[in-house]
Amino acid sequence: MTYSEKLKDPRWQRKRLEILQRDGWKCVVTGLSNQTLHVHHKRYFGNPWDCPDEELETICEPVHSIISPCASVIRRELPGFSVGAKTVFNAMCKTLDDHPDEWSMSLFHLRVQLVILKQLCDQETQSHTQRSRTVQEMSETKD
Repeated sequence: MTYSEKLKDPRWQRKRLEILQRDGWKCVVTGLSNQTLHVHHKRYFGNPWDCPDEELETICEPVHSIISPCASVIRRELPGFSVGAKTVFNAMCKTLDDHPDEWSMSLFHLRVQLVILKQLCDQETQSHTQRSRTVQEMSETKD
């Protein structure tokens, strides 16, 4: 069975839904809920559904696309190391901030992706704030 076929297996689908629900249907890195969500394996344990819950986390597609190449290198260089999305993401942002002149053009594209992701987070925060205000205003008019 290929890995792609394993991801369609009912055992993985059930586990995936449990992790999404546990994480409140939001990215654990950005808090975004309005993007496609992935369940990220910090470490691999044979079949996807065999992975312990604490080694799985919900991340949005933009974060997944940014951290995947870095996580692959970490897994290759440090076998068995638990690669949490938030840890990788924060380390990448810190490195960008600490050494902005040392980045190549390909990493410039990474910085652009990070800026776009921050804008998505800001939009989600503004949208959430607006919804909260509307609910508050509705409850005040009822009183």
